[in-house]
Amino acid sequence: MLGFYAQLEGLSRNTSQPNETALVSGQLTWNAPWGSVFGSGGYLRHAMNGAVVDTDIGYPFSLSLDRNREGMQSWQLGVNYRLTPQFTLTFAPIVTRGYESSKRDVRIEGAGILGGMNYRVSEGPLQGMNFFLAADKGREKRDGSTLGDRLNYWDVKMSIQYDFMLK
Repeated sequence: MLGFYAQLEGLSRNTSQPNETALVSGQLTWNAPWGSVFGSGGYLRHAMNGAVVDTDIGYPFSLSLDRNREGMQSWQLGVNYRLTPQFTLTFAPIVTRGYESSKRDVRIEGAGILGGMNYRVSEGPLQGMNFFLAADKGREKRDGSTLGDRLNYWDVKMSIQYDFMLK
């Protein structure tokens, strides 16, 4: 669970926009021998300039859909299926609802799906190395937006992480 409140003052603040925001985000996971099932959600009260306050940090496990918008809700359910002790597949649909700006004149309705795979090296000189590859497809309906009425996103993310412990 994550929650924070931010208030902008001085030069970083746009006088025509709200100068504060609150974010609440969380994830619940149920683990089983075969993998896990998770659900996550988040809510952002006011959109902030991403260069000043990055409110997207609080949302777990989606790459594409824009969540740094006015009154934005994000909901996701997913499953991680362990094929072997080292190899896991992930499948996680997501929906978002909110507004493009603080004027609340353009409604955003988004939906997406994330597919991913994770491989953890369990022996040899690279023991502890973790490879993660995910592809995320998203679509948004924004009737009346200057960006267009329908937006389509496609993102690919890869991370390589090496975990070690000093004894």
